[in-house]
Amino acid sequence: MEEPPSFLQTWAVNKILKLIVNSMYFFKGFLREEYYTEFKYSSTKYMSTIKIELHLNTYFSEMVRIVHNHKGILDKFIGDGLMAVFGLEGDLAEAPTLAVRCASEMLNELDSIRRKVNFPLRIGIGIHCGPIVAVNIGSEDRLEYTVMGNAVNAAARLEEASKAARADLVISDVIYREMAPLIRRMPWRDMGKLQLRGRSEPLPSYSYSVQ
Repeated sequence: MEEPPSFLQTWAVNKILKLIVNSMYFFKGFLREEYYTEFKYSSTKYMSTIKIELHLNTYFSEMVRIVHNHKGILDKFIGDGLMAVFGLEGDLAEAPTLAVRCASEMLNELDSIRRKVNFPLRIGIGIHCGPIVAVNIGSEDRLEYTVMGNAVNAAARLEEASKAARADLVISDVIYREMAPLIRRMPWRDMGKLQLRGRSEPLPSYSYSVQ
């Protein structure tokens, strides 16, 4: 059998990893969904590229610091969002709790970031867990470490669901069951079974919003 190219090394991570996908509604503010497009274009028209860059860099600096403080690993920036992975190092059993605590601190830090950038930004966060594959993928000139799998996609879809639900954080029932009992005392809202884009089976989920 011919060996794969040496520059592309792929391996399966043979354990369950906890994922968190975070996306900033940078131009959405608190307007209703039907006004999103209009608000987006009117905002970008008057906001300089340099100012947008400064806002995003301020936001990302704080969010990445929080991820690292909760033993998470930054996977990548995705436009105005980011993806982090929990459970690659340390006790896997504490990963759901660390991911939710990380999300909670992100939400609590928003007021401080809003004051720094003078903009009413919001974020939405989705958390799910499941088997994934970690890969170094790319070309001979550039490789990038990332994770892939249904669990990654589900976490992204939960983040999308946070927008429609007007919630700050949406987690799957798997995360809800596995996280520390103390965190389950937070005012979670049972969202029932969510039909997520790209999934045939609905996913029971819970949402949380900062008061």
